[in-house]
Amino acid sequence: MLKGLGKNTSHWLRKYWDDQRTAKNLPTVPCRLSLIMELNEQRPVVHQVAAQYWDRPSSEVGDALQDITVIKRTGGKIMGFIPAFEGHPEVFYKVYFYDRGFNFESTGLKAANAMPHIDGVTVPEVVAIYPKHKAILTEKEDWGGERTGLQRFYVGSLGIDWFKVGRWLRTFHDSQVSQEKNDYFLRKKFEKIESHISDLQGLFSAEQVGKMRKIIEDARKYFETAQIEWVISHGDFGLSNIQKKGEDLEIIDFEDCQSAPRAFDVLNCLTRMEYAKYFFNRPYTFTDIKHNFLSGYGIYSEYSKIDNFFYLLIKMDIIETYHRRRKNSRKFSKLIFFIFEKVNKKYLSLWVKKTTN
Repeated sequence: MLKGLGKNTSHWLRKYWDDQRTAKNLPTVPCRLSLIMELNEQRPVVHQVAAQYWDRPSSEVGDALQDITVIKRTGGKIMGFIPAFEGHPEVFYKVYFYDRGFNFESTGLKAANAMPHIDGVTVPEVVAIYPKHKAILTEKEDWGGERTGLQRFYVGSLGIDWFKVGRWLRTFHDSQVSQEKNDYFLRKKFEKIESHISDLQGLFSAEQVGKMRKIIEDARKYFETAQIEWVISHGDFGLSNIQKKGEDLEIIDFEDCQSAPRAFDVLNCLTRMEYAKYFFNRPYTFTDIKHNFLSGYGIYSEYSKIDNFFYLLIKMDIIETYHRRRKNSRKFSKLIFFIFEKVNKKYLSLWVKKTTN
């Protein structure tokens, strides 16, 4: 069984949920029964994955199964560590319970492991992929401790070589290029921006919302008529998925990997670090990061209608996150999220006015 479950399931679930709720500012769990049912469904699959990795029947490794750990789980996936056993080293596992996530991540990891090596940048090394169980095993990594929220704000002091990051992303993109449009990607992005506008329209004037909708419609028409380049995209490329591994960097978390325009990964990375222009950093920090990153990536065209759409989408996604967390937070955190929401809203409003004039 998974470590902490069994007779102590109720206690373990309560502690697990409380830890997650504290870390993510989630409300009190509405129904532990649902969580128990999900875990009871996921647990046997993890057991089967471990037994296959150890090359032993589950009936012969009962004691070892108790040492499997869970570090994160949702209804769609569970992840943690399978311990070392009889010559098999400890590994990180991620098991999916829906096809698309497994297909995206396995495709991304395979491509990242097969592409030309960029000095000083690594990716998780795949140990095994088990399609039957939608499971991916990778080497256990030591990133020297997870960054705190405060450390992430001081982005200039993290020791990241942004030129190498840009060079890695360009090489990854160039490893798979086509002209075939990814309709799923476009549908999900347009659905998300419409959802954000609906949820956040109270923060903006009718005129501002109208200008946002023009940016969206311009992009929609552009995608319908223009011939653009589609590349293999990380899908969530940014600071949170760039870890320090000794003197090297490691790019992680490929579960959103699919084909997309080059601009999406580039803008997602840079836009989500724009806070470095006005929070806790020297004035030139973001300028230096952007220059080094784009120099590493190589030639990158000026903003187009789809670039404007992606920038608007990402900025609205940032504001929506702060807006949602502010509602579910205590006093001090509520104030911090309110400030971040307000500053991002201000800069987005100025950008929308400038872009649509």
